[in-house]
Amino acid sequence: MNFGKSLLLLSLGIIIGVSGTGITNYVANNILGDPTIPYIGDKSKLQSGLDTKLNILDKLSCAERYQKFEDIYKILWENYYSVSWVSFDQLMEGGLHGFVGGLKDSHTVYFDKQENDEFNKDLKGSYDFEGIGAVIGQSSDQIIVMDIIKDSPSYKAGLKPLDAFLQINGESIEGKSVTDVVNLIRGPKGTNVELTLFSSKDKKVFKVSVMRDKIVIPGVTSKIFTGAQSTIGYISIATMGAETTKDFGLKYNELVEQGAKGFIIDLRGNGGGLLPVANDIASYFIPKDKIVTVTRYKSLPEEIYYSKGLAKTNYPVVVLIDGLSASASEILAYALKYQASAKLIGTTSFGKGTIQTLYTLPDNSSIKFTIGKWFTPDDLNVDKTGIKPDQEVLFDRTGFDDKAIDNQLEAAKVSIRSLIQ
Repeated sequence: MNFGKSLLLLSLGIIIGVSGTGITNYVANNILGDPTIPYIGDKSKLQSGLDTKLNILDKLSCAERYQKFEDIYKILWENYYSVSWVSFDQLMEGGLHGFVGGLKDSHTVYFDKQENDEFNKDLKGSYDFEGIGAVIGQSSDQIIVMDIIKDSPSYKAGLKPLDAFLQINGESIEGKSVTDVVNLIRGPKGTNVELTLFSSKDKKVFKVSVMRDKIVIPGVTSKIFTGAQSTIGYISIATMGAETTKDFGLKYNELVEQGAKGFIIDLRGNGGGLLPVANDIASYFIPKDKIVTVTRYKSLPEEIYYSKGLAKTNYPVVVLIDGLSASASEILAYALKYQASAKLIGTTSFGKGTIQTLYTLPDNSSIKFTIGKWFTPDDLNVDKTGIKPDQEVLFDRTGFDDKAIDNQLEAAKVSIRSLIQ
């Protein structure tokens, strides 16, 4: 399988196997009386014979293991007491979620048809949906608010990044995936959803009712900051999807035409996306053939991503990062720091050094799974450690809410002005 073109940098289950009872039954039915196993008198030979048989058992085909699903379904169909019943296919979908979840990797998940469609929409790089305007992700064993869209319903309701979800409409989210929670929160414009969360700031549980609205999120936005001393181009990248390279190129060229002498690249809240997109954006600032990142896999050869040298001029650049900058955005931030002398401002990034790919199955369900790791140009992997900024600036939420002052952005302006010749 060729996964090279769909590498993603962007969360309990049951492992199906042979139970102890199954082994006992197998021994009773297949070993006792088997002339190839001497079970009288010689314990060592008996153990050897059992090991041989159990080794054969361990190599059961997928079809033979699948039989266990059918056996369990028949038992439940005949004996499970319930007002309503679910189909075999519904139980299988739940089983597949759990089966993949058995890997205990929050980045490796099974998507049913609907979840796969939603995920592919997210990979486009811009969003248009009805909901509350919060970016949701997983941190450790919690599902949290990762970012809030300004002036969205969640922003007006007072939700904050790092708030942890506890209940949706009174239903506990325990055991649910990020996709499950997103599907519970999204809904038609004009309807309400009741959220119970744990406040990361106040350290207490609170409830809030949020009215859903239409949410439109551009993947790339830009501004020009002019002043007596310098003209600064600002580009914010929300995610790195299929449309991001084109959108970034348009914004970059517009700012150059408007006289930008340096750039601020804002990656705060950017949870990642497609690896080749990070490489393309880096190419606007890094000289041709310089290494952007190196990827290593279990089943594919190592791959080195080089800058395409798209820069028209070697503009100075400052990059804004925070604890929600992850994966592909971390690749971009570190590459710009290492290969283009960019200054990083903000707080330590998330620390996701793994790579995922999406494999679509014939029925349009899919598996998103970890296929490898990425490394910086100087051969570091930042998984679970993140990237420390050159200048740490904690975000002043009060100043932003009360006075609309983004203190991290202001620090970036000061820094880029000092770099512009």
